[in-house]
Amino acid sequence: MAENNESPGSAEAYFERGNECFERGDLDGAIADFGEAIHLQPYLAEAWYGRGVAWGIKGDYDKAIEDFSEIIRLRPDDAAAWNSRGNAWSDKGRYDRGISDYDEAIRLQPDYVEAWHNRGIAWDIKGDYDKAIADLNEVIHLQPDLAAAWGNRGNAWRAKGKYDKAIDDYNEAIRLQPNNEKAWNNRGIAWNDKGDYDKAITDFGEAIRLQPGLAAAWYNRGIAWGGKDEHDKAIADYDEAIRLRSDYTEAWNNRGSTWSEKGDYDRAIADYDEAIRLKPDAAVAWNSRGIAWRAKREHDKAIADFDEVIRLRPDYVEAWNNRGIAWSGKGEHDKAIADFDKALRLDPNSRSAIHNRAVASALKASEAGLEKLVKRIKKEYEQRLGEELEKAVGQITADDKEFRDGYAENLRLSGEYEKQSQRLLSWIGGGLLVGFMITGSIELVPVFEGNGWGGFRLLPWLPVVAAISAPFFLSYWALQKRRRECQTLAYGFQRKAILEERILLYCATDPELRRELQKIYVLHWMEKGLSEETAAIGGKKEDAGSSASSMAELLREMENAKSSAGKDGSG
Repeated sequence: MAENNESPGSAEAYFERGNECFERGDLDGAIADFGEAIHLQPYLAEAWYGRGVAWGIKGDYDKAIEDFSEIIRLRPDDAAAWNSRGNAWSDKGRYDRGISDYDEAIRLQPDYVEAWHNRGIAWDIKGDYDKAIADLNEVIHLQPDLAAAWGNRGNAWRAKGKYDKAIDDYNEAIRLQPNNEKAWNNRGIAWNDKGDYDKAITDFGEAIRLQPGLAAAWYNRGIAWGGKDEHDKAIADYDEAIRLRSDYTEAWNNRGSTWSEKGDYDRAIADYDEAIRLKPDAAVAWNSRGIAWRAKREHDKAIADFDEVIRLRPDYVEAWNNRGIAWSGKGEHDKAIADFDKALRLDPNSRSAIHNRAVASALKASEAGLEKLVKRIKKEYEQRLGEELEKAVGQITADDKEFRDGYAENLRLSGEYEKQSQRLLSWIGGGLLVGFMITGSIELVPVFEGNGWGGFRLLPWLPVVAAISAPFFLSYWALQKRRRECQTLAYGFQRKAILEERILLYCATDPELRRELQKIYVLHWMEKGLSEETAAIGGKKEDAGSSASSMAELLREMENAKSSAGKDGSG
């Protein structure tokens, strides 16, 4: 741009040329000319105002505030100056000072729509949504066709969790201004919050159509795809958001979380690294990276990240809970319990902290029992089982289906035999009763022997009734015998599964894997009601009453742990 060095001569001429520079986007030229006008005529409020606006656009809010303050000194009843200084304070993040200036602007000019609107936005940013809605109501009353006011009131309703009211306001904003990509984007966010991801994706798509460079719409659509478990589509949208805004911290973080959902923790950590580099105080990114490190069993690195989260946000419940899980993964149960306790002090209703603390306490209590069980299994291995135990180790993976089917089938047959035997017993009893009623089957005749009763005599045809009944009683006995055999087989499968669990535990030479197997024992005890010995992890007799489905699930979990494919659990 060619520089104009010719001096206009008067304050008014400098002011006019400053306005021309401002219109062209030459903010430095405008500031220089407005400055010359002020130098020549210090009481020219319009020049102070123009320079203040230019400083605000350049982001130098302190200088903007100085210029607007000078206008207020010159003209205390200038509502526009109070409103503009309020904007500068708000842009600095000093919302209380901004609201104070908006108050004065409204007092001076009660129908000042812009001041009402700006104060409503300030209340919204401060989190006082009721006051924001009240101010925006007034804006809509004064100017019903102002689409931005409907959109901003929708934002306040959404922040209060009133998603239907928010959507109604966004609908009106879109009706008034169909090409407003921000209204489409914000309505999409409301649909996202309601869990209606298809409608959200449609709205974000329209926002992108209207403004392909709107990074927030790509980012928000990525969230919606993630809600539908469409992880590849989510990553593609986060890619575009990052391409449009390479410093988009939230997009880097969310893409990392999506990689974690896909199990690609290395890529996830790389994205979290970038999010942290861009915004070192982003507690969410530190927390997310800690979870990824924990999934990779890098517990020390995970704990270091959770430490930083807690330093940044001491009231971050999830960080205390996650660090507790990491300590538990290292076998540091006392430290884990302390972190879970802190999480519960911050949020007594945290189900995950309650659950994880119970698990950590059980794991801590089971340490001595674990060593006892390992020693006992070793003794069995050396003294009794020998080669049969080694053979069983190689068959563990193949036995899961056999166990599940065998246990369930034998329990089913046992129940069926029990039903049949009960039906048969009912028929026997009913038949005998009917026979007695018809024939008067038993006649008890007293027999005198000397001076006392000698006994009873049965009618001679009673053995015929007994002979007829005998096959039924024999059938009942056979059914009961078969039922007991099926129960024995079923419990044999169960005891075999418990033995295989012991074998897995004994053969786990890696301390990390042993802790994982130990955790499976305890979790199953707490949630599925496994046998007394498995629950206590000690040397008691097996309880034959645990369920087939629970045992089969446990075997699958232990096999996953053996292959090191499992993750540390969170409630």
